[in-house]
Amino acid sequence: MRLRNRIFSTYLVVSFVLVAVVGALLYRAAIDAARVGFEDRLATTVQILAVELGRTSTPAEESELDVYIDALARAAAARVTIVAPDGHVAADSEFDGPELAALDNHNSRAEVIAARRLGTGESTRYSRSLGTDLVYRANTIDAGPWAGSVARVAIPRTRIQAAQSNARRRLLGALALALALAGVTGALWARRLSLPIKGLKEAAEQVRDGQLEARVDIRTGDEIEELAQALDGARNQLASRIQNANSERDQLEAVLDGMVEGVMVTDANGTIVIANPALRTLFGLESPAVGHTVIAAIRQPAVAAIMEETAARNTVMSREITITYPMDRIIALYATKLSTGGAAGVFHDVTALKRTDAVRRDFVANVSHELQTPLATLSAHAESLAGADLKSSQAKESLAAIQRQVGRLSALVADLLELSRIESDGFEPVWTAVDVNALVNDLASEWEPRAGESVQGLTVESEPELVVAGDRRLLRQAVVNLLENAIKYAGEAAHIRLIARRVNGDAQIEVADTGRGIPIEDQSRLFERFYRVEKGRARVAGGTGLGLSIVKHVAEVHGGSVVVESTPGAGAKFVITIPTSQTGPKPGESS
Repeated sequence: MRLRNRIFSTYLVVSFVLVAVVGALLYRAAIDAARVGFEDRLATTVQILAVELGRTSTPAEESELDVYIDALARAAAARVTIVAPDGHVAADSEFDGPELAALDNHNSRAEVIAARRLGTGESTRYSRSLGTDLVYRANTIDAGPWAGSVARVAIPRTRIQAAQSNARRRLLGALALALALAGVTGALWARRLSLPIKGLKEAAEQVRDGQLEARVDIRTGDEIEELAQALDGARNQLASRIQNANSERDQLEAVLDGMVEGVMVTDANGTIVIANPALRTLFGLESPAVGHTVIAAIRQPAVAAIMEETAARNTVMSREITITYPMDRIIALYATKLSTGGAAGVFHDVTALKRTDAVRRDFVANVSHELQTPLATLSAHAESLAGADLKSSQAKESLAAIQRQVGRLSALVADLLELSRIESDGFEPVWTAVDVNALVNDLASEWEPRAGESVQGLTVESEPELVVAGDRRLLRQAVVNLLENAIKYAGEAAHIRLIARRVNGDAQIEVADTGRGIPIEDQSRLFERFYRVEKGRARVAGGTGLGLSIVKHVAEVHGGSVVVESTPGAGAKFVITIPTSQTGPKPGESS
């Protein structure tokens, strides 16, 4: 039901109830007023009649009195009767002659009896002489020729009933008129109240339809006007926010259109809502991807699985995917979950980088293999010369320098070959159940004497029954590289801790020292090949610059990661995390 009709209906019901209550209260009063009016007029008339008959000029003869009474009855519009002291009717306006003489003695009438006793009397009863109900009023005559007689006036009861009916009709008419006026007033009032509401409705529909320039002009001076002003304020804010959103959308579209990386955004239902031109080019899409699921749009099950897993796991994922259409490509996918549901993915074509990296790895591996033989020959000759009796001190120093440099080159070649082996496509780790507790304790026993020569000491903390699936030789080499770095670079006043424990279901191997720490600007590059924090000091220490890079690759081969935490001047901590549920990932796969 519309508001206007509801207001009108409510107003009409309230008005009807009020009119009904008032009518009920006035009905009895109106009926009683009509009756009492007639009765009071009868009483007044009979009193005047008694006074008039008490004058000396009143006819003394009954025949003359009857004529006189007839004239008074016509003037009073009522039946007038004079009852003599002995009870016979001396005069009656309704009867004459023999009929008058034949009337019964009236001293037995109730109104006459009361009048003789009290001076006035009244009654309502059936009149046998007239054959109808009459209302009587009587009064004694105190003077004149008719002293001691009773004057009586009567009217038919139907006249009172007619007056009451007339009063009833007038009351009902007045009530009906009041109800009609209330209805008209209610309709006008409902219209007056509903018009501002209608204006607000039209304004809200304009906002719904995007017409934000219109304004609500309502001047009621009440809460509806305040509501209209609030609606205008909300519309202004909405227009401003839409303008800002459109501006941000245009900027975002410009950025996405200009990106060489493909961008895909899905909603909570897995439907693509954003796909930039680079994505369509990357996957050779001929039709728009927006509005379709990932699998339906690009037909790459691996991409669809990663986007779904990202949206479900609330995590950031990194994967490399090989596609064959529209051409053979290697794509790096970085996906993250959105707070509103769904996921966002960035696709980067790393085919050229991977090919370049493969060429580099092959080159490094080949060069390293080629260097092995001459280095072995140089090392053998250097050892032969060391066994000879060299007379010159200069020759001895040169031989020692040759041995040191051959040793460095041999270590570098060994690390390069190890790194190339781990990075190669055909590399397969030797998976076994590795007891991490036993591994770190063996290494602590092996490295504790060396640590005592360069630092303050080495302590080990290990959690028992900590087992992972992994390549024991690789894990050992990674921990050895971390221990060797700590001993070389922590400083003589430092202390080293080797810790193995279970954290959130994964195994963590931690090598921490209390040394000089690592500058913040260098921490992000520590795991790059040949990167050194202190170039000169690193050369003196004899490092190859590949140790931490090998640690990173070993961790990734095991499906884990390595991180560094360091505050300059307060030591450094390297943490390798290996999933205890690892069963052996594919080479090069990371997460």
